[in-house]
Amino acid sequence: MANMTADINLTCKYASEQAVLRAASPTLRDILESAPVASGAGRTVDVKVQELSPGQYTCIPGWHSDTKGDPNAIHHLYVVGENRTEFLEPDGSVNVIPNATWKTYGSDLHRGPRVKIGETRLLIRVTESDMVKGNANIIKLG
Repeated sequence: MANMTADINLTCKYASEQAVLRAASPTLRDILESAPVASGAGRTVDVKVQELSPGQYTCIPGWHSDTKGDPNAIHHLYVVGENRTEFLEPDGSVNVIPNATWKTYGSDLHRGPRVKIGETRLLIRVTESDMVKGNANIIKLG
């Protein structure tokens, strides 16, 4: 895991997929190219490498949806680490996404867990939407 996050060379939020692919390290490009995206819709990318300490939350705590501005947006989430995103299932159960595996969802409720194990965590989200426009705000790491 540490080697993988060391190979991630940028961070971004709502960046255009094309801008991220142009700037991405080979490791990040390989992960993004494995996303189970459909063709046609515009795509934005979020990449976060987080240094987490016990007691923190991986994001704003509480159940939420990522569907902002487009109720039909499709998201693909990829998290590497022990502190992975939790999804609320229709039956009320909670499902933790598998490590280093893409999870596709729409307006599903989910939350970032309270950190139990300090670590460096990688989160990548690809959003398919023609209503949410990407930017070129990419911050190079290292």
